[in-house]
Amino acid sequence: MMIPQNPTDIQQETLTTVLRKVPIVLVDSATEAYIFVKDLTNEMENFILTGRTEATTLNVFSESYTQELIQQWRSNGLKYKYRIQPFEYMHRQVTIKYLQVINPQTKINISLIPWFLLPHRPYPLFLYAYANWHYTNSQSPSMQTSAAVAGEIFGVSSFNKSTLSRNLKAMEQLMGSLQMDKPLSVNEHKGPSSASLIGRLHELLTNCPSIGSLLQVSSAKSSPIPECASRTGTISYALSQLPKELTEVVQEPEISKSSGKARAPKSQPKSKRKQKPRPRPALVDAQQIEQTRRTFISMCKSIALDAAITYHRFLI
Repeated sequence: MMIPQNPTDIQQETLTTVLRKVPIVLVDSATEAYIFVKDLTNEMENFILTGRTEATTLNVFSESYTQELIQQWRSNGLKYKYRIQPFEYMHRQVTIKYLQVINPQTKINISLIPWFLLPHRPYPLFLYAYANWHYTNSQSPSMQTSAAVAGEIFGVSSFNKSTLSRNLKAMEQLMGSLQMDKPLSVNEHKGPSSASLIGRLHELLTNCPSIGSLLQVSSAKSSPIPECASRTGTISYALSQLPKELTEVVQEPEISKSSGKARAPKSQPKSKRKQKPRPRPALVDAQQIEQTRRTFISMCKSIALDAAITYHRFLI
């Protein structure tokens, strides 16, 4: 004789199964979470691949789908907000506009952001990741060079070694805290579409009255972030599935044929010396740079989704 299951338990079990395959990111807040949207609009997808757009504001969803979601949320007693974030990429300044859905009873809110967006950061995730990875894989590591190379490839001239230094420390700490037993995957995820969970957000926000319950339902792996990384090289290990040839974008300097010794410049007092700006590294041809950019973006998307699905954390 079969014992009938409670419909609520069945619903909860199904939701848990879905959640385990969806990139949901939990942050250090009692009420806030993010879902990576991996299926972007054609306009946003084209912008990320080419850097070209006529728009000054890019929406995560089409207007028709946005209104469909808003109507569904309202009918289930949920509220929503539009959120915006400035974004710099390929020598363009745009605004990314996304939705946040809120349960007014529990105050739990979930923002629906494109997979490449880091909240409160001005640049795309793949720029930070490339700079960190380039530095950790360089034979002669130089933050100045790695920051300049990443800035050239992704069209962000304001990216500098100070930003790289801060993000290296942050990513090293994060990677160390996750206690990874395997590198992050560069293979495309075959999990459910973004819409499969987004269409059920009202269930999630109703059945999970706290971030703690959301942790339990999503089977999130959590551990405290240590004051310093427990071991070195965690970035290299986490990103070791990336092909190292993607870092080989700087042209080799030509060797001077002059056999004579160059005259040493006359020394000057430090007060009179002028600080010359360091030359930007000479990169390979534009076609190879574009191929490198597209390949890295595609692989970084898989890495970001893997981190969010497995550990429910941002990559950086």
